[in-house]
Amino acid sequence: MGFPLNEIIVIHTTSKKSGAQTDARFRLNLRKPTGTGLLSLDFPTHPHNERERGRTDEYRFDVRALGFNDMDFLKEKKRISMTTLGGDAWLPSSLYVIGVPNSGAPELLKTHHVWQHLEDPNADGWFSTQESDGDGKARATWFLDFDIPF
Repeated sequence: MGFPLNEIIVIHTTSKKSGAQTDARFRLNLRKPTGTGLLSLDFPTHPHNERERGRTDEYRFDVRALGFNDMDFLKEKKRISMTTLGGDAWLPSSLYVIGVPNSGAPELLKTHHVWQHLEDPNADGWFSTQESDGDGKARATWFLDFDIPF
């Protein structure tokens, strides 16, 4: 059994591919501890220009009041996803989700040192509300289920 969760940290790097950057807003979606329904948290806005090509950005979410009494729950399949709120496409190159418990050391919940997804291995993983982006395979929401070993 894990420890109650205080904070979630998301660290991602934007791809260096042409057009990978975006000004769109995003949400982090967490399956509720009851297992049904989602909790959606808006990504905070930083004072610098976020999600630029080759840039790494870090975001912190205070989740103490959300009832995650066992952070291992979020390591299971289809528990964490990200959603873009705009049609300005974005392509990450890496993505890490870290859980910070109220006791003990932080733990990786999801790690993608190379952003690629098993849901559709033929898609690059573009986030966009415009399905025509990313060679017609963009999605507004991607689950962050798969882990690629280091």
